[in-house]
Amino acid sequence: MGRKKSEDEDKIEQLEDQIRTLKAINKSLVRRLKKIDKKFTYHEFEETDVQSKFRTEEVIIKLYSCEFCNKTEVEEFEIVGRKIRKCNSCGKRSKAQKT
Repeated sequence: MGRKKSEDEDKIEQLEDQIRTLKAINKSLVRRLKKIDKKFTYHEFEETDVQSKFRTEEVIIKLYSCEFCNKTEVEEFEIVGRKIRKCNSCGKRSKAQKT
């Protein structure tokens, strides 16, 4: 007659099997990443492509009073069609609002 496995031994075997599969996945992903890094060059992407893809406008400083610290050091800026206000003194930021 064979020896019966306890629940702990069964759980340990399952975890060891899971570790083996995760290590194999990790190793294959590292190999793929190395291949991609060898092929990548910075010159493929031009500055104009990046700027057209992510339209970032200049920071427009408007004087608003902060809701938290009551100082008038809040700047408003627009990023990709969203307006955001940020206080320079306390660092609080408003939610992004659609323009």
